[in-house]
Order: sequence, then C-alpha cells, then structure tokens
Amino acid sequence: MGNTPLQQPEDVNEDVQQRANIALIFIKPHAVSDKVKEFVSGEIKSAGLTMLHEGEMSAEDIESKGCIDKHYASIAKSAMDTNPGDLEVTDEKKAEFQKTFGSTWDESIELGLIFNAKGAAEKKGTMDGDDLVPLDGKGLDALWAKAEKRVKLAPGLYVSNIGDDEPLYVINGFYMAMREKYVQGNGIYFYVVAFDPEVMSWAQFRGEVIGATDPEQAPEGSIREKMLANWESEELDLDSKPNVGDNGVHASAGPIEGLKERTVWLGLAPEDDPFGSELLKWTGGKVATIAPWLDDAEVDEAKHYELKGKMFDLTEDKDTPWTIKFCNNLALA
Repeated sequence: MGNTPLQQPEDVNEDVQQRANIALIFIKPHAVSDKVKEFVSGEIKSAGLTMLHEGEMSAEDIESKGCIDKHYASIAKSAMDTNPGDLEVTDEKKAEFQKTFGSTWDESIELGLIFNAKGAAEKKGTMDGDDLVPLDGKGLDALWAKAEKRVKLAPGLYVSNIGDDEPLYVINGFYMAMREKYVQGNGIYFYVVAFDPEVMSWAQFRGEVIGATDPEQAPEGSIREKMLANWESEELDLDSKPNVGDNGVHASAGPIEGLKERTVWLGLAPEDDPFGSELLKWTGGKVATIAPWLDDAEVDEAKHYELKGKMFDLTEDKDTPWTIKFCNNLALA
C-alpha cells in the first residue's frame, strides 16, 4: 500500500512486461468480506491473471485521502463543489433542459433554482434548534430516484427536478449516496493484476472475466454474474442482491484510466508503475505531458488514428501496445 512501486513478477519476461495490460480491481464496500475476498482471488487466479499487488483501504483513509472524489473526479466536482452557474452548458443542452422542464436554464440559474447535490441536501435539510441538518446522501438519492425527468447536460453531468410545489433542480443528486458507501463502513479491498494482451485482450478481461456493469447482463462465468447468482449462498453470503451500482467489483476500463486509478488508490507516481514508466518512455519522459490524459482530457489525434474525444473513452478496452502508440502520436504531434 502507499507509494510502493509495482514490480512485475520475475517469471514474466521483459517482452511481456513492456506490453502487459495492468488493471485495478477492487471489491466494492457493500461486498467486502473474507468470503468475497477468497472468491475474487480465486477467480483472478483461475482466469490466468498475474497478481502484482493486493491490499485494503479503510473508509477513513478513503475520505481523508479524497480517493472516491478523485476517482469520480468530474462527477464529484459537479456534485460537491461547483456552483451550477459556473457550469459550461451548451445552447443545445439548454434547449433540452427547457423542453424537458418547461423553464429556461439561464432563468433558473438567476432565480436560484439549480443546486449541486451538496446544496440541494442543505436546501432539503431540517433545523435542529439553531443548526441546519442537511439531508443525507441516501435521502437525497431517494428523491433523485423518484424524479420522473432527467437531462444529461454533459458526460458525468445530470440534472433532475426534485422539487414539490416549486422546482428544485439538482446536479448529480445520486453522488452523495454513492460517496457515503465508500467513506463509511467497510472500505475496499483491491488487486492490481497484469495480463498479456496476446493471450487476453482488455475487452475480454472486462467482458468475460469481470462481466457487464449490470450483473443481470453479465455473461455466465464472469465475476459479476457469479456474484449475482450466488449472493445468498454460503460461499458469498452477501447482505443484498447485486445491482448496477452495487455489482460486487470495480475494474479499470482501459490502460490510461487504470493508471489514473492506481495513482488515486495506491498513491503511486506514474514512474513507479510498470505501465506508467513505459508510457513516459514513449512520450518524452515528462509527467506534465501525460498529466492531462490522466485527468481525462479531450484529445485530438488527427494524423494517424483520426480520433477525437475524452482520453478515457478513446482508450477504453484498448490494449497497452495500441495505447502506447496512440499516446506516442499525441505527444509527437
């Protein structure tokens, strides 16, 4: 744990080290137990993944180090910190907001009807003497879930009306409840795994080993499918049935997102990570070059791949060799 550099096992040859896919898997708080740890460890081994590191992080450490807010960076910032009036909303999305809710975005901002999640929790709070007690995340999420209309303003940016007699628009009202699961209770248990893309692609790792985000859609034999099928069994003994949000485990979606997650959860510097050091070698050796990519920056590689978009999306389910070449082209453009 901490800032310990990840080392490839001695029995993995140098050629494989340079092209290895490296992902973070963690057991989500609702599922952390000795039985589930044993199950997930067994699945990792049976899938032929190489274990580089494993460990745990308490809820207290997750909160004090800001891990969950860094993990869901843009979603968290919009929910907890950003004034809705400072959000960049396109004219097209403002028109969609007006069509959906019957009010204009600009007028709603001016009238103080749009809140981030933290502000909405305070608005819906109750007074205890002279003290305001904000609505907790679970309570806010219940109102969010009841809302019949929702607009996606941008990636990771959603708005719903949770008001009764008058509108009360809330940005990312689901986030506080999700956050509370991580900063209260069981914490997480994590694994860093490596696999040769010539044997198993990243898409196979996510689709066949981990399974779809919705465990009901996960293929037979995947971790999420097995956790859904056996959640009440003695083998797992989970408190509740897995669902889209509480689906048992998280797994990195691609090489760049995986590197960002290891810097967040393990406190690694990119140069102390096998993929990070390889990425730096092919992109000029400066952390400043790759830092925007780790923050999911918009990139445009027009010369060879003709790809433009958010870095995590463009490298999702891509293998390390492809990603290294793609980033090399970006760095040298």
